[in-house]
Amino acid sequence: MLDLSSIEERVTANPQTQSPTATTSVELPKPNPQVEQALRDEVAQLRREQAAALATAEANLCSERLRVAREQAHFKPSEKVGRGRADLELNRAIAACGGLAFWSKLSPTQQAEALGIRNSEQVKDSELKILFGAKSSSIKANSLAKSDPLQYRRLRTLSQLRNIL
Repeated sequence: MLDLSSIEERVTANPQTQSPTATTSVELPKPNPQVEQALRDEVAQLRREQAAALATAEANLCSERLRVAREQAHFKPSEKVGRGRADLELNRAIAACGGLAFWSKLSPTQQAEALGIRNSEQVKDSELKILFGAKSSSIKANSLAKSDPLQYRRLRTLSQLRNIL
């Protein structure tokens, strides 16, 4: 059997068997202050150039954005604009219902309610066709628009919802 109790005594008693330690030291060259300063100046110059290039790019981008905005502001639409305010109200109502998919599932009465038009089921399609249909009377529609603009707007929106207009 192997006796390991006296191994520590043997190692400390015989220093020649221990591994040698390195006594070599490495000396780094002394930094040259002029070279360091030149490198710092070069890095600072590169940073200034980068900042100037970034500022120029940002200015060019800003001027491009302004040019595009001016073009869009002076652009005439190629299609018919529509009814402006009524179209905005319709788009808001569609968005409030959760989008066009939910809007299209609503009945015309529910769509009218979403637009704030009450008792729309009492208005007959024949009345709407007289004012806004294919063979409508523009004289009647014009007189209604002059005498009661709110009623005219209400009936026009109903005719649009019922696909008469």
